[in-house]
Amino acid sequence: MNSQTTAALVVLPALTFGLLYFPALRRITPGLSSPYAKASLKRRLLAAGVDASLVLTFLYFSVFSRSSYFVVLGTVFIGFRDALGGRSVGKFFAGLLVVRPETGRSCSIGDSLIRNLFFLFPGANLVAVVLEGITVARDPWGYRLGDRIARTQVVEGFGAKDLAAAFLNWWSRRSVGVQDRRPQSVRIRTRCPATPRVRDPVSHLLEPVRQRCPPVHRLQVPGTHETASPSNQNGVGARAFWASSTLNGTHWRVSARITASAPIFAPARPSSRALTSS
Repeated sequence: MNSQTTAALVVLPALTFGLLYFPALRRITPGLSSPYAKASLKRRLLAAGVDASLVLTFLYFSVFSRSSYFVVLGTVFIGFRDALGGRSVGKFFAGLLVVRPETGRSCSIGDSLIRNLFFLFPGANLVAVVLEGITVARDPWGYRLGDRIARTQVVEGFGAKDLAAAFLNWWSRRSVGVQDRRPQSVRIRTRCPATPRVRDPVSHLLEPVRQRCPPVHRLQVPGTHETASPSNQNGVGARAFWASSTLNGTHWRVSARITASAPIFAPARPSSRALTSS
């Protein structure tokens, strides 16, 4: 196959498609409308750029590897790129979706092949890129000739940005949920019957001391800030004690020393047990 034949196979489809494009556009469903809004042109341009870069990647490997395998892969990608949930790779990154306005369902395999059929013919695909882009920009609903034939429309939908936002939202809720569950597990352990709840840890530590020591008559010595405990006949005495315990993982130690700096007369009813003087 010489260069003239190759040029003819490329130029002839391009001229034919260019001459028949606008007459076909006016005849096919002229009054077509949709309940969906027109998708953003920036998003459609971004999606087209991503898809075109993938096609150019296939062509690059096919040229340098001298294998038609990558050409077949590129052709299949162009024809069925919108068959997976109505999204191509570029449309997923741009947040676009191909649907049927009549039913609201995503594009099928046959619809994807029909709407992208013009991009499969050499020569015609180059002209189709320009003419279809102009039609998308001028149409109030963003229809191009392939969409009018397949009865499809490109709308804004769930994309990579929404997927990332959903993942971050799920991760933040999961982190907050773990933090909320930790105190709950501690509260459940403290309410176990084997570990009674103690509101006042100091009173709990001094309880054994109260049980072993006799009743103490708390008297304030004039001129001092010390508390005296009558332990002998002269009223001068001292008593030191300490108590320790472990509460909620914290070691508590309470110590006290009760002394008197001046003789205090014994009360009318002294205690039966005398405290040893210090």
